[in-house]
Amino acid sequence: PILDELAMRTGELVRLAVVEDDEMTWVAKAQGATGAIRCDPISGRHVPLHTTGMGKAWLASMPEKEAIAKVVARGFESELLGPNAVRTVTALRNEIRKTRARGYAINNQESEFGLSAIAMLVKDKGRADRVVGAVSIAAPTFRVSGDRLASFAEPLHAAVSQLEQIWPVHTQTRSDKA
Repeated sequence: PILDELAMRTGELVRLAVVEDDEMTWVAKAQGATGAIRCDPISGRHVPLHTTGMGKAWLASMPEKEAIAKVVARGFESELLGPNAVRTVTALRNEIRKTRARGYAINNQESEFGLSAIAMLVKDKGRADRVVGAVSIAAPTFRVSGDRLASFAEPLHAAVSQLEQIWPVHTQTRSDKA
């Protein structure tokens, strides 16, 4: 319901990704767009870290050396690679720093041509602010200029805060199975 409410409020696609085993995976979405042109990417895949808002938000939560090493180990080539994708360590370092300063990440046609997004992290307040996921709002770039995309920061923050209040969602961990 939190994702649905945010999607209806913004009129755009809202997605949730969770952090599992040193990866981030898309697990849920809510569509707010009612017109013919809408974003509807595939869920259930791992989130490319340097070309998506969610990934950049997660990278910005890590020590810079660790974040850069994580991307370099995976490589700058990704299954999602738009015209503005980060392709160098210097550009990645700049994106991480801008994301930290803003408090949210932006994807401006970095994952694919014509798609822009804003993303914020979801933290488990009960476990020392451990990052557990991220929420993003994505839309066709022609519909979300920089100012409109930035205007989503406040409702996105409110939705993330609601999710953090109900986290942790009980999941069975490996130690629970033993």
